[in-house]
Amino acid sequence: MIPNSRFVFASCLAQLVLTSMLAAQVAPTPNIPAATLARYDTNKNGRLEPEEQRVYESDLKQILTRGNATTGGDETVILSPFEVTANNRGYQATNTMSGTRLNSQLEDLGAAISVITKEQMADLAMLDINDVFLYTGSTEGTGQYTQIDEVSGRGETTDATAGDPANANRIRGIGRANVSSGNFETSNRVPLDPIDSDGVEISRGPNASIFGLGNPSGTVNIIGATANLQRNRSTVSFRADSFEGWRSSVDVNRVLFKDRLAIRVSGAKEHTGFDLKPSGVDTKRFNGMLSFRPFKRTMIRASYQYYQADGTRPNSIPPQDGVTAWRQAGSQTWDPLTSSLKLNGVVTRTTPPGYTYVPTANYGVQYVDRGGIGYWGQFYGATGGTSPFGALQSTRRVVVTTSQFQDNQPLIGRRTTVITDRNVYDWQSLNLYSQNSFEDKTETSRVTLDQIFLETQRQTLAAQFGWFREDSERFNRYLMADGATQGTTGMLSVDINERLLNGAANPYFLRPFIFQAEPRIRNMPLTNDVAPVVGYAQPRRLWRVQEQGAEDLFLPRRYQQHQSVDVCQRHQSHVA
Repeated sequence: MIPNSRFVFASCLAQLVLTSMLAAQVAPTPNIPAATLARYDTNKNGRLEPEEQRVYESDLKQILTRGNATTGGDETVILSPFEVTANNRGYQATNTMSGTRLNSQLEDLGAAISVITKEQMADLAMLDINDVFLYTGSTEGTGQYTQIDEVSGRGETTDATAGDPANANRIRGIGRANVSSGNFETSNRVPLDPIDSDGVEISRGPNASIFGLGNPSGTVNIIGATANLQRNRSTVSFRADSFEGWRSSVDVNRVLFKDRLAIRVSGAKEHTGFDLKPSGVDTKRFNGMLSFRPFKRTMIRASYQYYQADGTRPNSIPPQDGVTAWRQAGSQTWDPLTSSLKLNGVVTRTTPPGYTYVPTANYGVQYVDRGGIGYWGQFYGATGGTSPFGALQSTRRVVVTTSQFQDNQPLIGRRTTVITDRNVYDWQSLNLYSQNSFEDKTETSRVTLDQIFLETQRQTLAAQFGWFREDSERFNRYLMADGATQGTTGMLSVDINERLLNGAANPYFLRPFIFQAEPRIRNMPLTNDVAPVVGYAQPRRLWRVQEQGAEDLFLPRRYQQHQSVDVCQRHQSHVA
């Protein structure tokens, strides 16, 4: 039976009146500070009446849509949608550039994004990406993660921290982070540093890949520091640590024309110390920034950065253990001329055992001591007629101890062990990579132009034109392993050869050494040019407040969910 239309109309009207009365009684009053409540509570009854609420929401609308910066008088400065406003205090950030490349509220994005603010970086002494990953979920840096060789199947540890600590990390247990600066893709040769950044955004998961930037693991976007058009500021700081490291920095911002033109210069000089000696890294940074607003809806920003670092990093993991298995077998010795293994002078076998390594035909044997090259042998297997060893070279074998593999692992095919006995190697104080060195130099330039073409209460049309360039030089001198190779590289072994291949007594007999298969000296220049154009057009969301009879834009979510219900319309559709 269909109800009488008059009854339906009366029922709808009663529900609408009841809803309006409840909305007036229940709390459109947000949780605001007492001082702000007192400002709008004109009748001093401890809550906001409808008229007071409208005044408060009108002011709130202006703040959310226009920003809180002004240029003299009542003229409002329209903020660009391509920059995050630096009004966050404490550790909580509400806006982000990750996920959309636009200034967006975190609560509106369906993605796992964490933002580390400048204040949090200062309080927790964060100086690089590995420090940031110590305090972020689903991320691992050098402080809690050791890279494993997952390609060869041997399951060996690789010392990526000594080679490139800025990339020795992973997100969501998948792979290393892709790093961008202001949503410009970078080579990550310039490590993250608080002197030239106002925060760090970490976007995890597939949503981190946007506009061709990112990877399935995640993206780290550095919010670059900019010149402030509002106020002058000068900061000088110094810090030191127990590893003989220190850092000094200076940051100066000057407003030349308020809300129009400002410059900012900063610099930092740092020495990073380590517990393994000898080691140390020296770093210098110099930055120059400019902000220029020639017109109300136009913003031009430019920056230049110079970065230089050089020094020696220590090994972050002990070497592979090529000693223990040999000692457990009785510390046997080898005569390469007779191809015999001896225990206490007695021949036990004429073939090398499993805990030894025989150099292959494409490798020669070279002993490098403190004074330089002490011995340079011939390739094993060489049979040339002019060789001083002749055809006998193919039967002479230089044998050294090697690490044993642990087979039949359920997840990893083979796994090598590392030195754990400090009587064999003091892994708390000695740097095995003291012969290595590196030098990085990078110049980074950036220019962006933000232009708002249309700005109304309902629509916004804007575009960003940008140019980003990295000009970098990297020189690596790795005489010891840097984690880029596996096998015997970086293994602590013992020379068990009683004689050299020429029959002379071996001066290195029973001496330990680090096995290195391929010393590398590399010069790696890099140039990275990026020139993206980002457009932005958005019809603004419109919410009608029924009990007030007015339109409200961008109100907090608690208002939107409460005030967008049409009771009468819902009842009519149900009756039909």
